[in-house]
Amino acid sequence: MPYPLTLQNFLERSRKLYGKKEIVSREEDGSLFKYNYSEFYKRVCQLANALNELGVNEGDRVGTFAWNTHRHLELYFAPPCMGAVYHTVNIRLFPEQIAYVINHAEDKVLFIDGDLVPLIERIKDKIKVENFVIMGKNYETKLEAYDYEELISGKLKSYEWPELDEWQAAGTAYTSGTTGLPKGVEYTHRGLVLHSIVAALPDEMNLSEKNNVLHIVPMFHANAWSIPFVPQWLGLNRFFQVPTQLPKT
Repeated sequence: MPYPLTLQNFLERSRKLYGKKEIVSREEDGSLFKYNYSEFYKRVCQLANALNELGVNEGDRVGTFAWNTHRHLELYFAPPCMGAVYHTVNIRLFPEQIAYVINHAEDKVLFIDGDLVPLIERIKDKIKVENFVIMGKNYETKLEAYDYEELISGKLKSYEWPELDEWQAAGTAYTSGTTGLPKGVEYTHRGLVLHSIVAALPDEMNLSEKNNVLHIVPMFHANAWSIPFVPQWLGLNRFFQVPTQLPKT
């Protein structure tokens, strides 16, 4: 059937079928943020509206420099579902490589977890980003930046998602541990959907609605083995935990 394989379908499916399933995220201060897939959908719409106001258009790159959190998950869906492309920046790269991949990808906006801000402050004069957005709590910065919650607050909780081609880029990442500079890799909507379907099969992760998932694989690396997408498709309760040991700055 002429049915486009896009991440929009995962997002809509989770809202319609699994609206009451839980997402629980433990913040860096130990507090818990709890909501369900129905509320997640509304926040993704608010984020998409905020990105639109920041001038993010179809094909633009939206960078993330973040841990495994519910906010990072929202960034896995809002940009690609509105036709833009999420770019997960590997926080473990050397500073000069971080600056290179941000510039090479031409990230228009960069979302940063609060405790990772010092890493970006070190290279802020070397990167060309129109807007910074800081996520989480208890951060101080010299960057001119938006606060994530303030950015999406008051935005419409609905969004008119555009019709997308399944072959459009949805995400991008850069290689590490190779000779020379990191190489950019693009993921299409179709590729991510098919990979997620295979990842859930019995001979792979063997996931189903009865399961719960704790995000362990870093979301800043290799799409976290499709775990950002599989639970959304199947309706799993999901849990996030930020690390207690932070990287040296």
